[in-house]
Amino acid sequence: MTAVLVPQHFGSLLFERSTSRYLPFDHLSTAVLRELAHTPPSRWSPLADPSHTEGRIGLFTAMEDRGHARLDGTLDLQILEVEPPDGHLTGPLAVHLEIMGA
Repeated sequence: MTAVLVPQHFGSLLFERSTSRYLPFDHLSTAVLRELAHTPPSRWSPLADPSHTEGRIGLFTAMEDRGHARLDGTLDLQILEVEPPDGHLTGPLAVHLEIMGA
């Protein structure tokens, strides 16, 4: 898995293992990422709003450009199945700690 989708109270954070960066997503984008991790484009469910279809394609393309696509057309994501607490971040979160000597 190239990235981990961590549910949060605002949507989710996508942790990229290769760069150790977090990308924030709202609830709608999180739902789309979950779908894209399990469903190749040829099996996407039709959406009533054409702009949502364009957004889904755009999100898939952006994730593909970042190296998160599999050969079968799904996203290579590990999805943590946890219920995020209100107002708090769900771990695990990478922390950079720097200690300076006096």
